[in-house]
Amino acid sequence: MKVQIDKKEKNSGELLLTINEEDYLPEFNKTLKEHSKKVQMKGFRPGKVPFGLVKKMYGTQVKIDVVQETLQSSLSKAIEENDLKLVFFPKMVSQPLEQEQIVNGTEFDFKFNLFFEPEFELTLDESFKVKGFGLEITDADVEKTIADVKKNYPNMSEGEAIEEGDFVKVQVDEVEGDFSKETLLPLNQVAEDAKAGFLGLKKEEVYKFDLRTAFPEDKTVKLLLGVEEEEAAALKGEFEIKVLEISRSKDAEMDKEFFQKVLGPETKVETEEEFKAEIKDILEKNNGNGIKWLNNDAIKDEIMAKIDFEMPDELLKDYYKDSAGEKFTEEKMVEEWDDFLAGVKWQTITQKLSRDFEVKVEQMEVVQYAQSEIQSQFANYGMPLSQEQLQQYTQSYLFGDNGAVFRQKESDLLVGKLLEQITEKVTIEPETLTLEKLNEIIAEKNKEAEEKMKKESEAAEAAAETEEASEENAAE
Repeated sequence: MKVQIDKKEKNSGELLLTINEEDYLPEFNKTLKEHSKKVQMKGFRPGKVPFGLVKKMYGTQVKIDVVQETLQSSLSKAIEENDLKLVFFPKMVSQPLEQEQIVNGTEFDFKFNLFFEPEFELTLDESFKVKGFGLEITDADVEKTIADVKKNYPNMSEGEAIEEGDFVKVQVDEVEGDFSKETLLPLNQVAEDAKAGFLGLKKEEVYKFDLRTAFPEDKTVKLLLGVEEEEAAALKGEFEIKVLEISRSKDAEMDKEFFQKVLGPETKVETEEEFKAEIKDILEKNNGNGIKWLNNDAIKDEIMAKIDFEMPDELLKDYYKDSAGEKFTEEKMVEEWDDFLAGVKWQTITQKLSRDFEVKVEQMEVVQYAQSEIQSQFANYGMPLSQEQLQQYTQSYLFGDNGAVFRQKESDLLVGKLLEQITEKVTIEPETLTLEKLNEIIAEKNKEAEEKMKKESEAAEAAAETEEASEENAAE
């Protein structure tokens, strides 16, 4: 094997790899001998067919396969032996060998374009300052959270007479008709000038009212009586209700029973002060990931701003085309080019920093990460998975499409680990956010991400429609 490396401008280069007969011949002979043990031919005992005859029968295909395999192993060996630090795997630019060339040749040349990892220095210690974020949970945040929680754990009691906010079960009957239904009376839907007639009614009392005076809207009648829109529109006139049950909710008491409902039966919280402190701690922990996310973005932006290097645009365009596949268009490339370059730059930086910080991700970590995601998704639909099902879904999810998802998850975990280490070393100068402001920022970021995904999806659909229309025109 001969290797010639030519470094060029903008961190690009070429690699010329020459494979000689001595590189592939041992494996070629070994493979043929293995074939000879299995070949069965009339006139010869099993495994005793002459080597020359086996070579004549299978030599062509075996040589093609062995040369291709030798190419892959030789390329990996060339990268390792020459300590080539590359951003992407070498891109072969020489024409693929024809079968006739492989069969008749003994020496083969392959040419690859290279994108070398740029050299840059970055000091990540206390002197590296990042304008990040911190979170302050206020007493008002705690009180609001407790008020919301109380609504989820109300104390229910029976009311003597209907009041605002009550849950009232009633029997509704049409006075001069056949309609009859037991239902819940939505007091908040009763017209204001008719509500007084309902308030104060006691259990077993009967009250007559004009349906359309109390409920002018068809949709409200539909809600009250549980009928279809067409039937709701036709119902009108005098109706009467009989009060069957009056249920009233009130805020839960701040006692141990309530604390256990919210925090779990094993909680040791017994006082209101302890409960508030626990709620504050929960709010800080639950929103810590939001702060971590924003700080990671801030660290990334600061690192990207401090590092600059040249990139081989023409070579990167080839990589972009390969990644886009059949969906590639010049217009789409122009539109996405800046984002693509930014992604390549960040990948390049994290690749080097991960090596400097000795950050690694094991395959099992990626599998466990994916399994956690899959379990969570199925749990949202109330569909728990058996261990066997989980393994099947994980295998399909991670390793389908040539392992594209696996590589993405591996990259996500690697960058996450890297940013954790960087966060511990640099100085975060936090802007303190309120819980409300944090939620606003995260909502805005999520909105931007959704709009970007929607735009990309629409562009992909438009490209597909254009391609389909072109095919139809060509067919015509």
